[in-house]
Amino acid sequence: MNKVMGFMEAKIMPPLFKMASNKYLLAIRDAFTSTLAIVLIGSVFLLICYFPNDSWAAFIGPYVGMLSIPNTLTLGLIALYMSFAIGYALANAVKLQPLVNGVATVSIFLIMVNPLTEEGTISLAYLGSQGIFCAILAGVVTVFLNYQFTKRGILIKMPDSVPPIISAAFEMLISLGIIVVLVWGVRIVLGVNIPELIALLISPFAVAADSPFAVALESLVSRTLWFAGIHGGSIIAFNGGALYPFALSNIEANAAAVAAGLPMPNIITPSLESFYQDSSVSAFAICIMIAFISKSSHLKEIGKLAALPAVFGVTEPFWFGLPVVLNPIMLIPFLFANTFNLVMTWILTYLNIIGRTYVTLHWALPGFLGSYLSSGGDLRNLIWWFVLLILNCVIYYPFIKMYDKQKVQEEQAALAD
Repeated sequence: MNKVMGFMEAKIMPPLFKMASNKYLLAIRDAFTSTLAIVLIGSVFLLICYFPNDSWAAFIGPYVGMLSIPNTLTLGLIALYMSFAIGYALANAVKLQPLVNGVATVSIFLIMVNPLTEEGTISLAYLGSQGIFCAILAGVVTVFLNYQFTKRGILIKMPDSVPPIISAAFEMLISLGIIVVLVWGVRIVLGVNIPELIALLISPFAVAADSPFAVALESLVSRTLWFAGIHGGSIIAFNGGALYPFALSNIEANAAAVAAGLPMPNIITPSLESFYQDSSVSAFAICIMIAFISKSSHLKEIGKLAALPAVFGVTEPFWFGLPVVLNPIMLIPFLFANTFNLVMTWILTYLNIIGRTYVTLHWALPGFLGSYLSSGGDLRNLIWWFVLLILNCVIYYPFIKMYDKQKVQEEQAALAD
């Protein structure tokens, strides 16, 4: 075990630490997180409109058109909201005026996707999940070029007496003007469909990201970061990290398929990760293990303090209080249980043994409830969640038993002293 820990510290941790501290990745992560309320509200209206129950469908049918409007104007415009958030967060990370850069990013994003139709109406096609990667590109291009121009003094400098927000707007005129012309030239003059081009370029990654291999790799990387004391989920996870755009696009496509009465095309979504990962399932298993087999006063006390937060997916009291973080005894179940949960859930979903998820819910919803509601009320998903709970108890049992024995010995030695 010491050799394993030494290898992780020497070879695995340094690049992961570097990735975890990258200010640009952190800024984009924060931008994604800022849209969570919009996503949740839109998803609630989606669930109301398309809850899979015949009696409910007959009752709600006449009102679906009216009830779907909040979903269309929240989730349906998610890329538009993200473009502002990404521009704002990236500018803040490089010490530029965030509000001006956020607004500028929206303008570049709109030119990139060009939602105007020949009839003079606005198409929402690329303003939703299909435009997320365009929003990221718009934010990166806008802020990067503005930063380069500012650093080199290529700007319109205003007197100090001018209010900062006005000064920032004038300072950005040259860089923004050049970006507008460049993007307009590519999108309008040359006729390059930028959203379709991006979709074509990332399609291999999108396919790979919806695979069991992607789930396993994401789980191992994020849990390795967690083991080192870094919030791995916020760095790479499908429900809030670097892989979130792929998962969000997937769940939006699933929701659109449900609304159109078509089969759902995707498996990996933010909800799949949120409600089948270890913070949703394993934390309950650890509570059960502590309640029934633990003799250590330390573990019993942690169990009492951490049980209620664990119900709502807040597992830091376990990870840092037990602790799991930097605890060699807990390394194997911590890495294995989460990977097992997600890969097995992917396989069962692929085989249509359980239902696919199409409703985005907050990760803090209790796992058994989230697994049921995110699948549109599929009882198979609820049953699978409880099966996973039992299996996680089996996985963690020998390690909790071993750790409990060690803590009891330490406590007895302390009393003897």
